Amino acid sequence: MTVSRDTLIIDMLRACPNLSVLVGLFDEIGMHCLGCHLSEDETVAEACEVHGVDVESFLARVNAAMRFELTKDSTIGDILRYAPECEPIFYAYGMHCLGCEISESETLEEACAAHLVDVDEMLDKMREVILDFQVQD
Repeated sequence: MTVSRDTLIIDMLRACPNLSVLVGLFDEIGMHCLGCHLSEDETVAEACEVHGVDVESFLARVNAAMRFELTKDSTIGDILRYAPECEPIFYAYGMHCLGCEISESETLEEACAAHLVDVDEMLDKMREVILDFQVQD
C-alpha cells in the first residue's frame, strides 16, 4: 500500500507491516492518532494539518516504513530506523557498534560476517521480535 494525502489514518495503520515504526513516528512528531477516535474518519492530510506537520515529509517517512522488508541486505541503519525493537538483538550477538558510521550503510550480512554470527539465525530472531511487537499492539 502506498499512503497518500487522502488515505485514512485507520487504513494506514491496518495496512502497515511495520507498526512499530509508525508508533515511533507518530510519537516523535506529537501525533497521537493511535487510539484517537478521529483516526477512523481522518485523512493523513487532515491529521497533518491539525498537528502542524508537513504532509509531504510525513508521507515520505511513512511510505519508506511501509516498504521496508527485513533481509540479509538490509542495512543496520534501516533496521534500527524501521524495526527499532531489534536493537537488543544486536547487543545479544555482541554487536555493540550501532552508533558507528559504518553501521548506517553496512548490511546485516556484512555485520554478521565481521562478528562471526550466523545471519539466518539472527534474521529469525529479529523477525520473531518484530512479530511479537506487532501482536502486542
